Amino acid sequence: MKKGLWVVRNILEGPESIREMADIAIKNNFEELFVQVRGRGETFYKSTIDPLDPAVKGKDFDPLAYLLDLLAGEPIKIHAWINTLFTWSGDQEPWSDRHVIRRHPEWVMHNYHGVSLNDYTQQQLTESGIYEGQYLCPANRGVREYLLAIYSEVVRQYKVNGIHFDFVRYPNPEVCYCPGCRIQAKKDLGFDPLKVDQFSPEQQSAWNKWRQQRVTALVRGVYQAVKGIDRNMVVSAAVYPDFDDASTWRLQDWPEWDREEIIDLLVPMAYTDDQQKLIAWLESYRQKEWKSQLLIGLGAYKIDSNQLIEQIKICRNQGYDGYVIFDYSTLLRDKKYFSKINEIE
Repeated sequence: MKKGLWVVRNILEGPESIREMADIAIKNNFEELFVQVRGRGETFYKSTIDPLDPAVKGKDFDPLAYLLDLLAGEPIKIHAWINTLFTWSGDQEPWSDRHVIRRHPEWVMHNYHGVSLNDYTQQQLTESGIYEGQYLCPANRGVREYLLAIYSEVVRQYKVNGIHFDFVRYPNPEVCYCPGCRIQAKKDLGFDPLKVDQFSPEQQSAWNKWRQQRVTALVRGVYQAVKGIDRNMVVSAAVYPDFDDASTWRLQDWPEWDREEIIDLLVPMAYTDDQQKLIAWLESYRQKEWKSQLLIGLGAYKIDSNQLIEQIKICRNQGYDGYVIFDYSTLLRDKKYFSKINEIE
């Protein structure tokens, strides 16, 4: 089975933590590293588009380049993990005037009251229970062009093996009711979604499908752009594990990406401490014939080392190609994770 690991961006803040992570990945035979190089619209690589993350600004240091140099010649694939639509959180403005939220506040999603997510405090967003922060609207042409440029820049400038979508979705179905979406939806669907007091089942289905298609169009565009630069680049995505939840609540129709062959690798985030739920998700995936590869995302932060081993065994017994663990920092806090994983290899 393939062994993968998500590495959150704080590990890229300095050479020492990067070296330690690289050494551990080599020692423990991890084959796929999904390394977060862009979090909230700020980067851990040198970009002409986005500003550096504050943790590395002012340093003569390129974290992604440094990691790639360390692992050159090793049998480990590096996937540049990029947060896609989720672009900012917190009450303070981004430090740089180059940040997309400061350059284009009009690109941020609006809720069903017609209010931009920019107009709420972080506390208000958090207390709602459904918003992590500010998301960009995938229906906006400027947003699509901007994100195409982000992914293309990484592929052109760095010898990564893949690019990895995260947050390529809506936070929930209560967005995006921005002016641009309302105008285009009225042309396409025959109604302004903000002015519908109560959707009929047909209208709700059409409105959900319309937004799912905006996300799919973004994935398609990035896939085609990246393959145009390097046809061997692996395009992958972290996706919600439950089909209905993903499509209805997140407006993320990831089986469609597979049908269209605009994704190479899918990683359902099957994070749970309930083994029966994990088994149910895995069995649901087996009901479909996949053109892309599936690796199962396992949430180590939710379970202890013994439970993680059981989940890996469940994936193996169901015939899956491998797994990706979220996340490296969790394993680092308890070295038993590494030793127990190695015992069953």
